[in-house]
Amino acid sequence: MADEENSEQIQDRNEEKQEDQLTTQDGNPNNKDDQQETLPTGEPATDDEAKQVEDTGTAEQQEVPGTATVDEPITADANEADQSEVKAENETETDAERSTEEDLKPSEGEDKTSDNKANEEDTENRQVVDEDDKVTTESSTTEVEGGTGTTEPTGESTADKDADSTLEVKEDSEGVPQPSGDLQEPSEDDNTRTGTEHENAANTSDEGTIPAENTLNQTQENEVEIPLSEAEDKVTEDKDQSQGAASIEPTSQPQDSQVTNAEVKTGESLKVDDEKTPEASEGPSPSASPGPVDGQAATTRGDEDEIISQGVKGDSEEETIPDSFFYNTAEHVSKALICEDSGLPDNLLSLRHSFGYDSVKRANLHLLDDGIIMFVAGNLVEIVNLNTKEQTYLRSSSGGGVGALAVHPSRKYFAVGEKGNSPNINIYEWPSLKLFRILRGGTQEAYAFMDFSPDGKLLSSVGGDPDYMLTLWHWRNEKIELRSKAFSQDVFQVSFSTELEGQLTSAGTGHIRFWKMADTFTGLKLQGQLGKFGKTEISDIEGYVELPDGKVLSGLEWGNMLLWDGGLIKVEICRKGHKPCHSGPIMQIIMDEGELMTVGSDGAIRVWDFESIDTADGTDETGLFEMEPMNEMKVGHGHDVSLRSIIKSVNEEEPTIWFAQDVNGGVWKLDLSFSHTSHAPEKLLSYHAGPITACSASPVTNLVATTGRDKTVRVYDYMTNQTVCEGRYNCGGTCMIWCPRTVDPKGATIITGFEDGVVRILNVSKIEDTDKQRRAKGDTELLLAQVFKPHSKDVTSMALDNRGETLATGGSDSTVFFFQIKDRDTYEPIGFVETPSPVTHLTWTPGHYKNTHLLVSCAGGHVMDIALPEEGKFDTSKTYHITGLDTKKYQFKSIKSHLRHEEDLERKKKEEQEMKKKKEEERRRRRERGEDEPDEEEEEKEPEPEWHPYVPDEPSPILAAFYSDTDKFWLSMDEFDAGYLYECQLSNKEQSEPVRSIPVLHSNDVPISSVLFTENHKQVIMGMKNGAIRIQTLESNDFGEIGPYWVLNMHDNNYGHVTSMALSYDGTFLFTVGADGNFFTYNYMNQDVLDRKVAEAKAKIPSARKGEEERKVDDIDDPSAYSIEDAKQKAEYDKMMKLAEEKKQNVRRTIARMRRDFKKLLNRNDELPNHLMLARPEFEMDPRIKMELEQQKQEKIDLVKKELAWQSEKHGIAFEKLKQKFKAVVQCERIVVKSFQTDHEVSSYRSSKLSDDFFTLKNEMDCKRSLSLTSKDDLSREQTRHLTTGEQGSSEGEVTQQEITENKIYTSLKGNQGERIRKALNKVEEKKKARAERRSQWNYLYKNKPDEDYEDPDDVAAIKEAKENMGDYKLKAADDYVVPDHLRMNVEKARSRLLTIKDLLNKHKFNFNQHLLALRNKKNANHR
Repeated sequence: MADEENSEQIQDRNEEKQEDQLTTQDGNPNNKDDQQETLPTGEPATDDEAKQVEDTGTAEQQEVPGTATVDEPITADANEADQSEVKAENETETDAERSTEEDLKPSEGEDKTSDNKANEEDTENRQVVDEDDKVTTESSTTEVEGGTGTTEPTGESTADKDADSTLEVKEDSEGVPQPSGDLQEPSEDDNTRTGTEHENAANTSDEGTIPAENTLNQTQENEVEIPLSEAEDKVTEDKDQSQGAASIEPTSQPQDSQVTNAEVKTGESLKVDDEKTPEASEGPSPSASPGPVDGQAATTRGDEDEIISQGVKGDSEEETIPDSFFYNTAEHVSKALICEDSGLPDNLLSLRHSFGYDSVKRANLHLLDDGIIMFVAGNLVEIVNLNTKEQTYLRSSSGGGVGALAVHPSRKYFAVGEKGNSPNINIYEWPSLKLFRILRGGTQEAYAFMDFSPDGKLLSSVGGDPDYMLTLWHWRNEKIELRSKAFSQDVFQVSFSTELEGQLTSAGTGHIRFWKMADTFTGLKLQGQLGKFGKTEISDIEGYVELPDGKVLSGLEWGNMLLWDGGLIKVEICRKGHKPCHSGPIMQIIMDEGELMTVGSDGAIRVWDFESIDTADGTDETGLFEMEPMNEMKVGHGHDVSLRSIIKSVNEEEPTIWFAQDVNGGVWKLDLSFSHTSHAPEKLLSYHAGPITACSASPVTNLVATTGRDKTVRVYDYMTNQTVCEGRYNCGGTCMIWCPRTVDPKGATIITGFEDGVVRILNVSKIEDTDKQRRAKGDTELLLAQVFKPHSKDVTSMALDNRGETLATGGSDSTVFFFQIKDRDTYEPIGFVETPSPVTHLTWTPGHYKNTHLLVSCAGGHVMDIALPEEGKFDTSKTYHITGLDTKKYQFKSIKSHLRHEEDLERKKKEEQEMKKKKEEERRRRRERGEDEPDEEEEEKEPEPEWHPYVPDEPSPILAAFYSDTDKFWLSMDEFDAGYLYECQLSNKEQSEPVRSIPVLHSNDVPISSVLFTENHKQVIMGMKNGAIRIQTLESNDFGEIGPYWVLNMHDNNYGHVTSMALSYDGTFLFTVGADGNFFTYNYMNQDVLDRKVAEAKAKIPSARKGEEERKVDDIDDPSAYSIEDAKQKAEYDKMMKLAEEKKQNVRRTIARMRRDFKKLLNRNDELPNHLMLARPEFEMDPRIKMELEQQKQEKIDLVKKELAWQSEKHGIAFEKLKQKFKAVVQCERIVVKSFQTDHEVSSYRSSKLSDDFFTLKNEMDCKRSLSLTSKDDLSREQTRHLTTGEQGSSEGEVTQQEITENKIYTSLKGNQGERIRKALNKVEEKKKARAERRSQWNYLYKNKPDEDYEDPDDVAAIKEAKENMGDYKLKAADDYVVPDHLRMNVEKARSRLLTIKDLLNKHKFNFNQHLLALRNKKNANHR
């Protein structure tokens, strides 16, 4: 009773505490400082409750004893734990009252600081990057309350809360709770259940089963109570079968969820909560990897911190997937995308063999077993047995390509990181190749690199653009341990330290980063420290290695090595004399059995002294440490080999054997024993290096030829899967044609175009048995029959007409060149025409067309229709440029925006019609039920914004084109206009829109890079720019009525666009080559088999009854068959050609007979005696003929000179001008005088003469200066001072004063009037005297005024004293400062100074050169 009362009190407090916590979270949901470490119900732990938790095990260390989980078997240990829990509760029963009082006291965990509380709260898995570049990943934890027996994840999650997520628990016949759905005891076939079955077992929500991303939580509503005794009885009975009681089944979707925990509560019941508290996090199941949120963080489970810590520590209670479980591989392999109801079979194309290898891809060579290698080939993983050359293929599951591979240290498993939308990592078992695990949600678009930990427990992966996410996986359980953003740019590699557990290193574009896995009290965290280059130039880092003491040695782009210690550069290592360690980037650094090896792109492998590097330190300010390698191996011959990576053989009997990936297209076997008995490097496999640009099949046998940017032409036998022969040239190949039988009946001629504009005619021939030296390389070779260079830039396309008489070549130099084929090895140039932009594609009219025309496609959206030039019709004696040829031009005008707009309008129209139908149906139902129709207000339609079509500024390039009818053709466009095929018509307009267009369904606007028709024209094969092969059936001769599609991704989806395709001579094989360096051969389904397959897939329709047997008539199936008139004309033409050929043969035979007769005559003459023998000149019929020919030649020479006379004179004048401009103005050339006994040398100035303009301008400036000086002397202020100061008036004043003094004015009036007049006159006289006196004073002052240039000696002395002691400061910053006139700079003064400086410079250079020339002359004189 006491225990029940105590439980009820605890339950009440839990409810109150939960309400308070909800209120706090609503008020401030992000305030971590106010949150406390709580029990699952949000209550601080009391002493007794803490004791119960200690007895039963805390959530951070182990699972709760007595917990019955749905996805984990209940064992006897759980039963014993239940008994321990009962005992612990009985011990607390006697202290019920005290426990009740102490329940209200805060626990010790409540005294922690706010920072610790924030660290201990449960959060979703996210990245935390501090200012010191430390990246931590926090995981949520699970708190357990022993007294209540419930499990509840706490903390907030950024994922959406689903309040309606429920879990219905049912009882079986024994009373043990079982979750609804398909989670049940496994049968014998459980280990082979497919991913679809797992989805059915986990993806249920509406029917009371387990919803996605939900866990079991504590609640007070919708509880299912099961007595403990019944559960314990069931546990005891099924004790021996507990290992399979509830096995974990991985799901194929990241959102699938499984049950985590359902606890048994002592003395009461088992409660399973279906209501989620605000703290409960919503995340994926333990067996499913959480997917990214917004491309960055991943949703996590509420107990992930605990599981992460246990996973690293190897806790036996961690939920695991049985090792015997495998997925159904067939259901996870990507297949062809087929149009619905088309009836096209899946195996329309089936891969036969792969001749390619993406040798440029990083880390694309792995070793699975002795003599068995693995690498990525587009959308495939290719496994090759080096001994038998047998190939095994694994297709990607996403269809988006394969990004990276990794092999488990035990060699029992290997990981395949894919590309695509949210790609997976598939773990396969070796050698069964069964799909073992699927890791989901590690990156957004592609995996760039993967690596297993040395113990094989963890797998690290790093994503590519755009997230660059570093993820650590507990791969056996399909769980994410930790994740963080590795960097903001490409990451090339990430790896675990082989010596220091928990340390990783990643490197890539301009960075290297050092990671540590730290096990803190809040869980496992990942901390990253970015390496700081400091004074060293920032470099991309391809290769590095972790040293045993924690240092990291990395390579640099320029070939040196950096030794990192604690995130800083300790020293840069180079060879003696500051030479780089490698001539180019260091691609890989390996620490193997105490030896330190570096692999460089220069093809060298060097071994260095580990002790010297580990203890290296900079000896000078440069920070460089010089040392030489201990051993060295150079693979291949110079630039022919560029190593990317090497891997060690797993054969213990050959510990020094390594296999190397050669960027230049090869796999090498190396013996790195560095002894006298070491074997020379052996090239095991040879492939094209880089993009393969073209392929073509033989018209008579099982041969196919390819060419690529690696400057090679290769011929393969696709029946025996062997390379027949190979030719290497000075430039990469761009296009290729294997001549048909009309040109070469033997089918041995290959025409190949190259990047430098050269076209080579090659013959495939057998080597005679007598030539043993040549037969040592093979029994077949490529012979050069003819070579010519029609273009100045790369040859982009070539085409042979249907009669095999004319070859057309197009180039990037915007020209099309025509050649006449005389015989199979003789190609005579006809001439060339210019095109508006670089040529991209050439095609001739089909054979059934009346006139032969060439359709030229250009990169600028231009199309030209050129008539076949006739031989001899054009004058090519002076130039091969043809003018006057019948030509039509067309400029493509984009209509894609119009098409998309029409599609949007049609879609909106359909949506409106559907809405109207729904409303009418609703009204009808209401009328039938007798209900009143609601008053519906008509919604006013918002006016749609004005639409303006978009036309790209630069026209889209044309990738492919072919005729559909006379003056009509189809175009495949690149860039913006991709996604449609356009039918256009030639017209007189400069630019016109296509007459018709058809969409390329489900292509995502991916351009079609190449088009190929089958021989019967019933299918068209398209090579896409995303590496896919697309086949569409043709329902009729009209290409606009194109049929259903069949699409298969083969080449790399990012950079493996299909460059060329070809069909075998019998149409049973298809060949495709791509820019990713892969070359695939396929079995192409026969047309009869295809028709039968399609017919079987379609519904059976009974045939009509026939009244009588009809007469069988052979139908005309070939669309290119001749009409009756065409057949007649063809017969007449063949007859005429036959007669003409017979006439030519008769003329040739006559000439040959005459030559034989003449030769016999010469032989008879040689047999005669000397006196009867005729001299050779006597056989000439008339010597004047030769003289006339010589005269004609001289006349032609004279005519040419006359024609070029104007040009010659023009160039002569131009030469003289150049001579005067650059040579005549040189005053002295550069002359170097060297010392005899020392290395000193001195050179003269290469100076030019001063121009006439300089002297003219200088004279003008001198004249102006002299004039200004003269005017200053002659027109000084002293001579003109009287004009302004009044000196002249002073003499006049004196005269006036004298006159006034001598001629005083007297009046004759007397009396008062006379007195007044006299006084007035006196006043006037006094004023005159005063004025005269003032005038005399002014005159005196002006006479004594000093000159303006006068300087007081005292002032001069004071200024001098100030300059010597305190400097000359004029206080120019003062507001009232005004620059004096004589100090103001103007244009004239500046020009004068520049002229003076230029003159002085010229004089100094001239004097120096004169001294140097005198020294040279003296030296020469002494030398003589």
